[in-house]
Amino acid sequence: MIKKKILLIYPPSPVMTREDRCQQPTKELLVIPPLPPTDLMYLASIAEACGFEAKIRDYSLGGSFEQDMREFSPDFLLANIATPTFKSDMECVLRAKAINPAVVTIVKGAPFLTYNTNVIFENQFVDYVIMGEPEFTLRDILSGVPNDEILGICYRDNFQGVKNEPRPFIENLDLIPFPARHLVDNSIYRRPDNGKVQAVIKVSRGCPYHCFFCLATPVSGSKVRTRSAENIIEEIKECVEKYNIRNFLFWSDIFNFNRE
Repeated sequence: MIKKKILLIYPPSPVMTREDRCQQPTKELLVIPPLPPTDLMYLASIAEACGFEAKIRDYSLGGSFEQDMREFSPDFLLANIATPTFKSDMECVLRAKAINPAVVTIVKGAPFLTYNTNVIFENQFVDYVIMGEPEFTLRDILSGVPNDEILGICYRDNFQGVKNEPRPFIENLDLIPFPARHLVDNSIYRRPDNGKVQAVIKVSRGCPYHCFFCLATPVSGSKVRTRSAENIIEEIKECVEKYNIRNFLFWSDIFNFNRE
C-alpha cells in the first residue's frame, strides 16, 4: 500500500528564522543560533502515527521549496505561518497549489487565533486553518474525520467559510509522541556557548503572566500544563541512545534552561 505524504514547512523567509511562535532576524541582532523546528517535529510524529510519510523543511535555513513540492509530491502541505512574515508565508502556500492543485493545504500559527475564518474567505488556496494546539487537530484531519466533527479548524463548505468550536488544550502532554528528530539534520542545531549539538525538550505549556510582548499565554493558555518526569526522562534517553545528543535546552513557556 502506497503511503500518503505530508510536507511540513517553515516557509522561505529572507528576514526571519523561527521556532514555532518565536522569530528572530536572520542577519542583524542574531540572538541565538537556529533552533530545531520542534513544533513540526511533533506534528510529523503525529503524521507518521497516522501512516503518512513525512518530510520536514525549514526554508529559512535554505533549500528549494518548489523542487521539494515537485520531487516529494506531497498529498498534504502544512505551513507554520508567522505574523512578521505573514504575506510571504501565504504566498508560499499559494505557490504550492500552483505546482500541485490537488495538494491539501493546512496553515497554523499564532495569527489564526484571531484571523481565522477570513483566511478561508480571502485565500482560496487554503483548505484548512488550525486554531490553537495543532497536534490532535492534525491527527483528525489526516485520519479522515469529517470536517464538521474536527474541533479547532476553519474550512470551506459550499463556498462558505466555516469555523468550528475551539479545541480544548491538551491536559495530558504525555499523550503527544516525541518529536521526529530523525527527519531533521540535528547537527545544525548547536549550543552557542560550546558549539555542541543540542536538543530542545519542551517540558510544559502555558504561562499565567500575560506579558504584553509574549505570545505564550495567548497561544498556550494561562494554565501551566507539565509533562511527567518519567516522560521527560524517556525523551532524554531517546536523544542520548538514538541520536547521540547529550546537550539539552529544556523549554518551558515560563523559562528555559540549558543542561549538558
